[in-house]
Amino acid sequence: MNEFTEIGHKIDICPNCEEEREIKLGKKKETLIINKEPFEIEAQVEYCPTCKEYFADTETEEANIQKAYYAYREAHELLQPNEIQKIREKYGLSQRTFSRLLGWGEITLHRYEAGGVQDEAHNNELILIDDPENFSILFDRYRDKLSPHQIHRVEKRLGELPEKEFTKCFSDALMYRNVDIYSGFLLFDEEKFENAVLYFTSKLKTPVYKTKLNKLLWYFDFINFKTTSVSVTGCAYVHARYGPVPESYDFLIGSMIANRSLEAQEVVFDQENDVAGEILSALEEPDLSAFSMEEKANLEKVASSLGSLTSAQISKMSHDEEGYKKTEDWEKISYDWAKDLKIPLG
Repeated sequence: MNEFTEIGHKIDICPNCEEEREIKLGKKKETLIINKEPFEIEAQVEYCPTCKEYFADTETEEANIQKAYYAYREAHELLQPNEIQKIREKYGLSQRTFSRLLGWGEITLHRYEAGGVQDEAHNNELILIDDPENFSILFDRYRDKLSPHQIHRVEKRLGELPEKEFTKCFSDALMYRNVDIYSGFLLFDEEKFENAVLYFTSKLKTPVYKTKLNKLLWYFDFINFKTTSVSVTGCAYVHARYGPVPESYDFLIGSMIANRSLEAQEVVFDQENDVAGEILSALEEPDLSAFSMEEKANLEKVASSLGSLTSAQISKMSHDEEGYKKTEDWEKISYDWAKDLKIPLG
């Protein structure tokens, strides 16, 4: 049955008439060809009653194609994108590191997780290494492709996998998992987040308190968004009392302290009134290969421009940014505000 089922309407410009019309929104059976095979889907479409033409915008058309890709993978018993991502994240690896271990191009894995159809050989390899015993064999054989920091991360994940899988589920529940303007159009990248923390807590000459680290991370992500239109870590940031902070910050930093890549030292400022702070220090060297050349340049710019500021100074600076002033307590700060950053970069 190929009839159009209306589910709503809107006033918009018809791309065929090139005039403002009442456009009907709905669903319609369509057949798409994937690798020379036909797959019928229920496509989201728009319909102009005047010119009697069906059409869809780019985003809707991509969603329709993804429905056909899903059906193709299901018919050929291939892993779906979320299943591929789940295998990679089980071992605590970024797309870049996982690709390096597999000997794939980074764009290949990114394409699969974004919805592209994988070939059968790659699919079978992923199914095999979903088993930690098989992954351990691969890791032992090609560990020289990874940095010491990455090797240490994988070894810890393999050694405590049941506990880590629980922690990962807890992390997923806490972290902002959408890819939108609040994440800088990236999924949260644990490897880049941790290496940014290690960089700021190991390279700066002045103490790095939690308040200061929060602002350094925020400026790093937002400056990168301003120059490249994407964030670095995929963090969502919220409006807190002393300035922007990464969402679920306490959990993320707590995990690094528990994994002994980061150390926290309490400093008491006023014992009588119980006023104290925590200085964070890296116990590992950051792996800068996790970052692109532009990301690394922005990391260094933030460190050189803001690294000597005290927590109070950088907090005051962040309070003057439009993204902070135009949001309320605990409201997420849109990366749209990156264009209005006032920070002077040396």
